[in-house]
Amino acid sequence: MTIQIVNISYQDVFKRYGKKYNIFRDLYEKDLLGLEIRNIDDELSAKVRKIFLDNNEICYSKKNEYGKYDFLALGSFGVLKDLSREVLSAGNEDLGYKISRIFSNTK
Repeated sequence: MTIQIVNISYQDVFKRYGKKYNIFRDLYEKDLLGLEIRNIDDELSAKVRKIFLDNNEICYSKKNEYGKYDFLALGSFGVLKDLSREVLSAGNEDLGYKISRIFSNTK
């Protein structure tokens, strides 16, 4: 599993991720970030997706060539960080700690 924060506000990065996740191009805006989790199990992807959707955030999930899922959530740094805490408390603790570690490394 790979977890990363992606600066989607660069047009070339937005195009690449837009193609991969079929992102509507009108979502492009300055300072847009993405939280990407690659090679996640279907069950875990569904839990994380539900947390983000319950909080009215835009997210995408796509099955990859290994039979696992790639997940992308769009938002600001603060929103993604807050929702990572919710993944920790309401979702999977291990995944929540890994995501929190990513945000603590980007201070």
